[in-house]
Amino acid sequence: MPIDRSRGIIPNTIHSFDASHLIEIINSFWHNVYFHDASAPAIRLGGLIQNGSVTEANFLHMLGILMVFDTPIRVRERSSCHVVSTANYRVELGEYDIFCGSPIRANDEPWVKRLISFNVMAR
Repeated sequence: MPIDRSRGIIPNTIHSFDASHLIEIINSFWHNVYFHDASAPAIRLGGLIQNGSVTEANFLHMLGILMVFDTPIRVRERSSCHVVSTANYRVELGEYDIFCGSPIRANDEPWVKRLISFNVMAR
């Protein structure tokens, strides 16, 4: 059963719900920065947690790892129309559209999921 990623909600019919979709929803629940293909703005491609340390330059670099672009991209914050640059300004919370002259594809290289550790160790 497909997830309505445009609104980020669980479908009403849970009886045929796949566990992998539940993991996807739980992981995306914490995101506060989302990115979309500007040619299909209702479809959310992904997101991240802005904890105050992600800069615009980091954000563009992350997109370059996650996605495959055959042509240069322009990323714009949806509500303010601010164009993301390679500057070290903090990424603001919100929805970002990726403009690209070619189709945007997800990178299909093998990856390892990074986990957030809540363990605090004394030094």
